[in-house]
Amino acid sequence: MLDGIEISNEDLNQINPADIDNISVLKDASAAAIYGTRATFGVILVQTKSGTFNQKAKINYSYDVSWDKPVGTPDILNSYTIYKAGLDKTLWTVGTKYSEEDEEKLEHMLAYMNDPVNNKPWYMKGDVIGGTIEWAGNTNPYKELVRNWTPTQKHNFSISGGGDRIAYNISLGVQTQEGMYKINSDELVRYNMMMNLTAKVTERLKVSAKVSHNIFDYEAPTKRSDGDLWGSVGKYYPELNIYQPLMTATDDPVPNTPTENQASFLFSGGTTKSSRRTSIFSISPEFTIIPNELILKADFSLTPITYKKDVTSPRQGRVNASWEELEYRWATENNGNITKSNTDRYAINIYANYTKTFAQAHNVSALLGINQEKNTYSQSYLGLVNMLDPFILNPGLVVDGTKNTSSVSNYATTARAVFGRAMYDYKSRYLFEFDLRYDGSSKFPKSNRFQTYPTFSFGWRISEENFMNSTREWLDNMKIRGSWGELGSQPNDAYTYQTFFGREDANFYFDGERFAVGIKPPNLANPFLTWEKATSTNFGVDLIFLRNRLDATIDIYERKTSDILLPGGKEYPSILGDTPPYENNGVLRNRGWELQMKWRDKLSCGLSYNVGVSISDYRAKVMKDPSNEKKTIGDGYTYPGMYLGEIWGYETGGILQKEDFELDGDGNMVLDAKGNPIYHGTVFNNEVVYPGYLWYHDLNGDGIITAGENTVYNPGDRRIIGNSTPRYRYSVNVGLQYKGFDLDLLFQGVGKRDYWIENTATYWGKGAGSWEYYNNSWKPGNTNTKYPMYGSEIAGRTQSGYLLDASYLSLRQVVLGYSLPKSIINKIKLSKVRVHVAGYNLFAITDIPKYLDLEYVRDAYPAKRTVALGIQVGF
Repeated sequence: MLDGIEISNEDLNQINPADIDNISVLKDASAAAIYGTRATFGVILVQTKSGTFNQKAKINYSYDVSWDKPVGTPDILNSYTIYKAGLDKTLWTVGTKYSEEDEEKLEHMLAYMNDPVNNKPWYMKGDVIGGTIEWAGNTNPYKELVRNWTPTQKHNFSISGGGDRIAYNISLGVQTQEGMYKINSDELVRYNMMMNLTAKVTERLKVSAKVSHNIFDYEAPTKRSDGDLWGSVGKYYPELNIYQPLMTATDDPVPNTPTENQASFLFSGGTTKSSRRTSIFSISPEFTIIPNELILKADFSLTPITYKKDVTSPRQGRVNASWEELEYRWATENNGNITKSNTDRYAINIYANYTKTFAQAHNVSALLGINQEKNTYSQSYLGLVNMLDPFILNPGLVVDGTKNTSSVSNYATTARAVFGRAMYDYKSRYLFEFDLRYDGSSKFPKSNRFQTYPTFSFGWRISEENFMNSTREWLDNMKIRGSWGELGSQPNDAYTYQTFFGREDANFYFDGERFAVGIKPPNLANPFLTWEKATSTNFGVDLIFLRNRLDATIDIYERKTSDILLPGGKEYPSILGDTPPYENNGVLRNRGWELQMKWRDKLSCGLSYNVGVSISDYRAKVMKDPSNEKKTIGDGYTYPGMYLGEIWGYETGGILQKEDFELDGDGNMVLDAKGNPIYHGTVFNNEVVYPGYLWYHDLNGDGIITAGENTVYNPGDRRIIGNSTPRYRYSVNVGLQYKGFDLDLLFQGVGKRDYWIENTATYWGKGAGSWEYYNNSWKPGNTNTKYPMYGSEIAGRTQSGYLLDASYLSLRQVVLGYSLPKSIINKIKLSKVRVHVAGYNLFAITDIPKYLDLEYVRDAYPAKRTVALGIQVGF
């Protein structure tokens, strides 16, 4: 919620941090109840800066410049080692020796690696022009793609103040950020404009108005199929992405031309431009009916959002197998597309707030209000095929307009609610609160559209009791609190409960229009859908010790979400012919706890300091899931009794050695009729194993390693080997202030987490490989190793032996600042001058590879380390 207006995650990311006054998080049911169904799992309240009445104008300007550097890039193998590793595996298993062609290729690869100036990254099979190109280069696509340092600049300007009747705050922010690509680098530009006004119209009428406009523009090179370039250049086709350079040389038969290396697609000049415009218009009149007792307030807001994305993908010829003819496999035509969308959010809140104190002891307050919301969305898409100009997105400038494609979509949702709150406290000692919402949403059928959600909470400041008098020297406050509440949530889809026909369009035009030639059968839907319900119970203790120097908060909670929407509440037959309809059948239980402590003090020398520590944990358990009666395990499946994040895998036994096979009298392996070594242990069905391969424990004792029926009842030889849910999240904040200097440090980490890196070629060696795996892999002359033979099957078999410990401790932030003494800056009519230097994501203690993001353990884009400088000036 931004100043009482609901915003999305994208909107939150576009807010200028300099405009934020404070952020608070409401987590328990009673705190979130007043904000409606989207607050089921908590509320983030963002309050922006506003002006102050009877205050002279204050002008502030800040400038920050920072540089980002990749924390790490995949430690991929060179081309010679990749090619040789594949040959060695064949040699050590089936005994096939290097061929003359293999020897020749290795020789060219080694020569190029040792002297790339005087050797070509290619050689020919056959005639130099008419023959086939054999690539023998050594390209590290990550070094070719990524810049060492990329800059970001931020400018922020604001002016605030007020007179007797009007208070104001006006701000402007600009951010420019360059991306990490070396070739046609990506760039982000953001503008933030905001104006907050508060006017005392009369003694009883106050009106607040807010206008903000955010511009977010991002331009990046178009990648092949607009996919994950960072990950794909290492995962697939080393013969393209590593053996081939990005460009041919100036003295090659076809000079200065892109090759089939996926990174070379960036040379096509294609761009992906996305722009998002978000505006917020709000006005909040507040009328005092009874001074200091009864206030009537309203919030009216309109949030229009426009989005546009233009993509150009020019035709691009590449050198691959021949010098005589370029290949156009990935870019055969000049194609492009345009996506546009518009979103309008309307919201009205009208409520009355009453507060009264009786007999200087009984404090009573009540709130009653109504809420009305409407959200409209429309999107259009136009795909252009074989454009005459590769960079002009005009539907008329194509070779054949009938090949263009288009689509439109739109929806509208509405919500309505009546809400109320009643509070009572006695001398701030005993506190009680009751909240009630009556919510309705157009996303449900009329019969189930409205639901009532109550919440209760209590608090007891036990430190105020007389029997606590003996603790007053060291205990400043002790509050025990608890809450219970039920909240509802709704699906993302606007029309989940409705069936609708689809349309088949003709692939030709009549007078410029595409006509429908058929109707698709309607989807299956459930007309009895209703709200998901989350029932939360919370218990907590707030403590303050030693004259406000030490405070602590302890919370434990349970949240049970029932009537979860699942695709089908039962197993449907395979001949259903459609996606099963959603039903309210799932139940999920979350249990967790959180501890926060903070110490603050000031020494006699003038040094002020504070240290804060927080740690939390939770586990989510599936209590009911009738859509998975068979208890199938694997990605996308849940079952009753399952803790979310469970990792099922095989139990690794170890690495097979020669002694594990049948040997003859001379110590040589005995081969069967097919020429394979004889191994009497358990293996996967029909699998041939060799020394250097892995063996696995036969957990079910059937004499073979299998996945069984892929169910909890019959998982074969798999068991639960770990859990990917981050456990024991913690942070440590340290702050120091001394004679104008200030230092802030933030440490973050996860105490327990398991992770299986699956199908990642840059880790397990299915493509570019990694030196970590290769250097510690089994070889005939080095058998006591961490990993099995390089190239043997690991990535496709989740197992206990190579499960990653994804816990970490990281230094997320260090900020050192200095504020000039007021005795100096006041002489030049300044109120504040502060300079700072900062570092972000500076180091981490972890087993997670450096090129993977610590939080999400993914490699879609390199994790960044940042160094920044800044100055703030106040007038």
